[in-house]
Amino acid sequence: MIYCPFRAYIRNPERNCSKLPNGIAPNNQMKLRQITKLMSKKLWIREKFVLLQQKHNQKEMKDYPDKMTAEEARRFGEDVLNIVSQIPRGRVTTYGDIALLAGWPSHARMVGRTLRYTPGADKLPCHRVVNKMGRTAPGWGKQRELLEDEGVQFKANGHVDMGRFLWEPEI
Repeated sequence: MIYCPFRAYIRNPERNCSKLPNGIAPNNQMKLRQITKLMSKKLWIREKFVLLQQKHNQKEMKDYPDKMTAEEARRFGEDVLNIVSQIPRGRVTTYGDIALLAGWPSHARMVGRTLRYTPGADKLPCHRVVNKMGRTAPGWGKQRELLEDEGVQFKANGHVDMGRFLWEPEI
């Protein structure tokens, strides 16, 4: 339920109050109509949001019908680290490609979390992993320097030239 300071007045217009918040006089019917209209619009938006959330929650995920078990998550982490260790110097790959190679195509974000939070991952060439647009990781300014030192070139917009430097492993 959305909180509205005018709700009590609208439900009970006979309420004896000299002024509502924001300087709205209670006898001003035009303002009350505007407030009522705004409230109904907010409630409609809230209802629409709830319906969209329910629809999303009911949608079946085609890539993974069930969540990962602890064993699958452990294997996924090992696979991610193994794949990242194989990225050649001067090439980059994407989080989504690594997730696909690891067998979980919809888990690109989990690849990023694995690289960030796994102890010892800092010894791997994690700087060679970018997003699908070629953008580097936010908050890690050194990543661009490391890639440039390896000969990876960036376009004018600051993204890696994925056409030239994307690593596509042979499967």
